[in-house]
Amino acid sequence: MESAADIQRLITRIDLESLFALLIGFGLVILLDRVFFGLSLLLGGVAGLVNFHWLARAVDYYASLTGARVRGMTPLYHMARLSSVFFLFFAAAKWQIADIGGVAAGFTIVLVVILVEGYSFLRRQR
Repeated sequence: MESAADIQRLITRIDLESLFALLIGFGLVILLDRVFFGLSLLLGGVAGLVNFHWLARAVDYYASLTGARVRGMTPLYHMARLSSVFFLFFAAAKWQIADIGGVAAGFTIVLVVILVEGYSFLRRQR
């Protein structure tokens, strides 16, 4: 069974590796002279990391409810926070404040890091 410290190390490793991958992607895109796409890539990556942290807190909150009932607006609050990333994609497409491909690429980079690190974490636990 993994401890809280192991989970916190996993989250920190995901943060650092995601930022590293995003900075490498940003650097490569800047070399291709696509600054707007690069900034959109960073925006999508930051949104992915924020969404990951919100999801981790929501899962931790619901996992700690051993037999207790969920009270008040808590589920609605977590749903609103987690779906706020949808608004970012919508705003990027509708008002062209960011390149939708860059935002999606940044979000995808973070997702791939989460999946790879989660898989390797589970393999180490066996």
